[in-house]
Amino acid sequence: MADSNVAVTAGAGTLIDTRTTTGGEHRQVMVLGDPDADAVVSVVDISTINGAAAEVATNPLSGDALNVNINAVQLATYKMTVKPGAAALSANTLAFRAALWHLGTSVRTVRIRAVEVNVAVSALAQSLSAEVHWINAAPSGGTAITSATTPSATAALRPLDPRDAGCEAQGAYASLTLTSAGLTATGFVAASSSAALHGGGVKIYDWQEGGPQKPITLPAGTLSGIAVGFLSNAAPTITPTVEITFTEV
Repeated sequence: MADSNVAVTAGAGTLIDTRTTTGGEHRQVMVLGDPDADAVVSVVDISTINGAAAEVATNPLSGDALNVNINAVQLATYKMTVKPGAAALSANTLAFRAALWHLGTSVRTVRIRAVEVNVAVSALAQSLSAEVHWINAAPSGGTAITSATTPSATAALRPLDPRDAGCEAQGAYASLTLTSAGLTATGFVAASSSAALHGGGVKIYDWQEGGPQKPITLPAGTLSGIAVGFLSNAAPTITPTVEITFTEV
C-alpha cells in the first residue's frame, strides 16, 4: 500500500502536485522542477542542443570515435573446401589450385570472410607461398563444383547451416587455367633446407568483423571471383587443402 504521508523538502527540486486524468480521477504526483517557477522538466528537441545529434563521439585528443555496429543477425555462411590431388609445381611459376566466382547474372554480393590453406610438400629443399588473385573470367580445366554439393573426400561447396539456401557462387579445383586480374593477398606456407617431407598451413586472408576495412567483395551483376595459387622457388609436388569461407547477400 502506498504511504499517505510524503515528506516534501522546501526549495527547488521537488514539488507535490495534483493532476486529473482523462477519466476524471485525481492523482498526487511528484514533479521535478522549481516550486517557485512555472517551468518543470519536459521533453527537449535535441536538434536545439549543439552536437547532441552527432553520429560519432569526438575526443579532443584522439579525434572521432569509430562507429562499430556488430551484426545482431548472422548471415547465411558458405564454405568451399577442396583437396586437389598431388601435383608438381614448376619453379618460380604460380600454379592455381582453387577458384571461387559468380556470374554476371548474379543478384547477390559475395563477401570473402577467410581463405586458408594447408599443404603437404614432397621431399625437396625449397620455400613455398600461397597467393589469392582476383579473376574476372571463369577458369578452365580442373574439376567444377556447384552449390550444395554433397561433401566428399575431395570437395564441397555448401552452406554451413543446411537450412540455408544454396549459394550463387560456384567453384573449381585441381590444376586450373586462368588469367589473374590482380594480386590481393599472400601468405608464407612452408620451407625446408633439406630434402625431407614437410608441410605447413596459413590463413592467407581473414576479414575482421567490426573493423574499419571492407572484406574482399564480389559485386552482384559482375563475373568476378578469386583464385588461390601456390608458388615455389623449386619444383616440389604439393598436396593442398583450400578453404574459402564467404557470405552472400
